[in-house]
Amino acid sequence: MVEQILFEVPTKFASGIADGSIVRIGTLLKDSMSGQIISHVQETGLAQKLLSNASLLPFSPLSALDLASSGYANVQLHQLKTMVEGLQMLQYANIGLAATGLGVSVLGFMLINQKLKGLESAIAQLSSQMDKHFQELAEKHLRHKFANIYVLFERAEQASFLRSPAQEWLTIEGLLAMESGFLRSEIGHHLTQNSFHYDWFNKMTSALAMCNAARIQCLLQANEMSAAQHASTVIADNYSDLFDPLSATQLAARMTEAEQDSREDDLHLFKSNQAKAAQVMLGLREMTDAAMTQPLLLEHLGSREISGQAYLNAVNAQDQHPIILLTP
Repeated sequence: MVEQILFEVPTKFASGIADGSIVRIGTLLKDSMSGQIISHVQETGLAQKLLSNASLLPFSPLSALDLASSGYANVQLHQLKTMVEGLQMLQYANIGLAATGLGVSVLGFMLINQKLKGLESAIAQLSSQMDKHFQELAEKHLRHKFANIYVLFERAEQASFLRSPAQEWLTIEGLLAMESGFLRSEIGHHLTQNSFHYDWFNKMTSALAMCNAARIQCLLQANEMSAAQHASTVIADNYSDLFDPLSATQLAARMTEAEQDSREDDLHLFKSNQAKAAQVMLGLREMTDAAMTQPLLLEHLGSREISGQAYLNAVNAQDQHPIILLTP
């Protein structure tokens, strides 16, 4: 029921966030004293379109955007950057480019597919330069797995044209869950090694986030709100299990180990890697927090009897603001 969905713009709470009376945790805005949820942060289709056209690398901050020109798209990017800074989401670029979404992802399945295809070639090339396990991964499994994922996204794009698409959405979600499990397993294996490959990890994590975002979108399209809430909780727990044990110092040491054949002084290299590792940890924390708070958004939609399709349609219809707020 679209008429029940009330959206506001983030500037309404900018002063509260600035003075500390309102805090952001993941995609929630909460009263810092009572802990009461004030609003849910939700991206619109405009945010992803803007970020898709921007020249940013995964896990790079939104401040890296070049907004020197005065074109309309850059005016909108400036609006997005201002909103993000006001919400103190300085690492939002990671989430946007990984298509995990703020709230729930509204990025089209074909656009996710395009992003994944760009990631696959880079991941395969990087894997071939790593140890034997990842060389074998690149040669035997990676191409096959990504081919499966591409087909699933193509099916997801086509499902909306079916007269009765709900079962197809559910089938696709189940198959994507299996593929995301493979990606999660490979990332987990890499994190047990002595060395840490920065670029490979970032790209694999982005691919994992895309698969999981699409899973939730499929369940919302099928109007399976309880299943979407449960799946989002499991995804959040998986991110927490993977990433919470990590530290920037640990990653920096492993990154230095991976580059030990370079002629650069080890201490200088370690200090340089500390900055990169700190950026990765900020991105992973934002990614995990956003996942942890997503079930609360889905619970809220269910309590208001708002269907998944109605919510996605309402968010996609918002073409003036890249980020909006859903009020309880």
